[in-house]
Amino acid sequence: MPLSRKRLLIVEDEYLVAMDLAYAVEELGAEVSEIAGSLEKAMMAADRDIDGALIDVQLGEEKSFPVIEKLAAAQIPFILMTGYHVSILPENMHHYPRIMKPFSDRELKRVTKEVLLEV
Repeated sequence: MPLSRKRLLIVEDEYLVAMDLAYAVEELGAEVSEIAGSLEKAMMAADRDIDGALIDVQLGEEKSFPVIEKLAAAQIPFILMTGYHVSILPENMHHYPRIMKPFSDRELKRVTKEVLLEV
């Protein structure tokens, strides 16, 4: 399996979406280390031993920018997920890999493999 033994953090505030994401990455052989539905939980989870992350940009009323910065500083690969235009992101985050919601399982798997197998 392409992502065998990769431990992924999922940052997503919508439970059913998070479960779909978990299922999709587990089909690739990855292990979901944690699902964080809030910025606070995501910040704590980012300190754990992970190999990558899928990050929803908008977590309820909060933006996930602090966890994005934390993972970038630690050189942990991640994919941003958003239904919004790139302009929602600070300019210094425009170059990060992202996938536009809604996306198919096929597209998610393709992008996840590309980003996580680079490292």
